[in-house]
Amino acid sequence: MRFSGASRIRRVSAPLVSVCMPVSRSAAEIARSLDSVLAQTLADVEVLVGDDGGHGEQVVRRAGDARVRYRRNAPALGFAGNHETLLRMARAPLIAFLHDDDRWEPTYLERAVRALERDPRAGLALTAHRELPGGAVAPHLPSGSHADALPLLLADAVRLLPSATVLRRELLADVRSPWPPLSCGDMVLYLDAAVAGWGVAVVDEPLVAYVRHPGQLSADDTRFREDLADLFELYRFEQPATERLRRHRVASARMSVARAHLRGDRPTAARAAVEQARAAERSGRTRVEGAALIALSRRPQLLRAVLRAWYAIRGVPPTTGVWEPR
Repeated sequence: MRFSGASRIRRVSAPLVSVCMPVSRSAAEIARSLDSVLAQTLADVEVLVGDDGGHGEQVVRRAGDARVRYRRNAPALGFAGNHETLLRMARAPLIAFLHDDDRWEPTYLERAVRALERDPRAGLALTAHRELPGGAVAPHLPSGSHADALPLLLADAVRLLPSATVLRRELLADVRSPWPPLSCGDMVLYLDAAVAGWGVAVVDEPLVAYVRHPGQLSADDTRFREDLADLFELYRFEQPATERLRRHRVASARMSVARAHLRGDRPTAARAAVEQARAAERSGRTRVEGAALIALSRRPQLLRAVLRAWYAIRGVPPTTGVWEPR
């Protein structure tokens, strides 16, 4: 790990922040995201637009801002490749991401940069974010600075969002590249940084709007949970308590996959996912829940009865409790 050794963020002639925007959606969506960057109270930025879909060029031309640099990716580079290409283009000592379906509040960069300036050992600044539609604030890390962030990052409830992250350039030397080809591959950014000893500074204010929609990589919950378990399988930790957290996270994701397979009437796949969960963690809860899911997978009539009872009692689809994706 390479600390700058000072609370002030050093730079020569480059802008203070490189904003990396990997885009692939419609011109209207890209314009909304780009507008939120150009409206920041911290204006000392370069904006790097990597376009996998071909709709960004007209948006950049219409914006007419000299801070924006555009790159058309032909052929498309994909999720990880687009990010990594923009990171290589970045010149600033601080780097931010903004996906083309997300938006920033005007003070987002100013607040995140201030958090990094206050804590020279923090490699990442994270802010809270709202999930749209609805506007609920997503679960996030506790406010303040955290020197040992790894146990917090392994918690089940935490949702990490690249669009709500500003990082120091030096941190990139400690992050594996290329990212794994998984729908959650960007999580290595946080995990590798924490393993290398970088701290995290958290701004407990929702300064980012994250839009949920069917076109996202994470919209397929079964695939996302499978990828999440596969990602945590890439790690092993010497500290027993941390390793237990990792194993629990793998088991939790595998159980979510099993529940999704049951809802989709795929009992064989559900049983396979349960066995993977048991292999990762042999806790009492995993054994009990696994036994219940396997019993349901072998008795479709019982499963249908459970679902009917849920609908009758709750009046909503079974997406909470034992059925909730975790």
